[in-house]
Amino acid sequence: MRVLVTGATGFLGGNLLRMLCDDGHCVRYLSRQGRVARAALDYPQAECFEGDLNDALSLERACKDVDWIFHAAAIVSSLEKDRCQMELVNVEGTKSLFKAACKAGVQRFVHISSVDTIGIEGKSAIANEISLHDFATLRNPYPDTKLAAEKFLLQNKSAHIQIVIVNPGFMIGAYDTHGTSSRIVHEVLKNKGLFAPSGGNSFVDVKDVCRGAILAAEKGRSGERYILAGHNLTYRAFFNKVAVLCHRPKPLAVLPAFITLSAASALEKLALIRGKKPIVTKNDAVFSLLPHYYSSQKAEQELGYVIHPIEPAIADAITWFSTAKK
Repeated sequence: MRVLVTGATGFLGGNLLRMLCDDGHCVRYLSRQGRVARAALDYPQAECFEGDLNDALSLERACKDVDWIFHAAAIVSSLEKDRCQMELVNVEGTKSLFKAACKAGVQRFVHISSVDTIGIEGKSAIANEISLHDFATLRNPYPDTKLAAEKFLLQNKSAHIQIVIVNPGFMIGAYDTHGTSSRIVHEVLKNKGLFAPSGGNSFVDVKDVCRGAILAAEKGRSGERYILAGHNLTYRAFFNKVAVLCHRPKPLAVLPAFITLSAASALEKLALIRGKKPIVTKNDAVFSLLPHYYSSQKAEQELGYVIHPIEPAIADAITWFSTAKK
């Protein structure tokens, strides 16, 4: 297939580009200022196409003669000060790309969203695609903008283009060039994982998510969402796994909620005063106290999605952070 990938400079998009090339697809990726994505360095057959999500003409050119689009580009931030830019890219950029895809006659539009657009079901329950989003009151710009993009796509279903949405869990693996979700492995590696927050997440190998996204393009039903999650673990349990694999101390304890929130709020304020990006924000801390546990049963049954053990993904991340040239 002739494929366009956005977000190839990011963690998921870069891994997806590699897998698509390995599968033999004809891959084109969108790049601002025509910069070659690090993920494409070993894949000279991947075509770098200069364009911007907020430049309609460049998107129309990029979508020409394309069969599938994997839209992974997004700004990831939990800072309120970034909301306007995130709305411009995550929401308006998605709208522009979708309109260009429709105009170009693209067959499939796979939108890569997040489980953060799906609600949680309580302390020990596991959520699925029909769980209601209940994070709106938290005022976190990332799930807010990703959900807005989803709603636009689902409200603009067309017989001319098939829309499939995938919602990845907490991805772990190599090539996390921007230090996003796999940063948690890096923190333990640097002996900074001595205390764990009280919540949990659905940890998944980034390669499983990439394969799931490709399966969604091949088999997904138009207008449907598919959770691509993994192993539902407390943060402490996950930290323990990382610590064992990188020979670091296991967490000493789970931090009480008030300490987690107070520390994150202080670190956020200090970083913003210094004009730097916070290591952790208060919004991050709020999310870390919640049980983000999800079922991928729908994707397993309809797409053939497979969840592999998380330990190899942790090992991939450890190797990447230990040896990669930054």
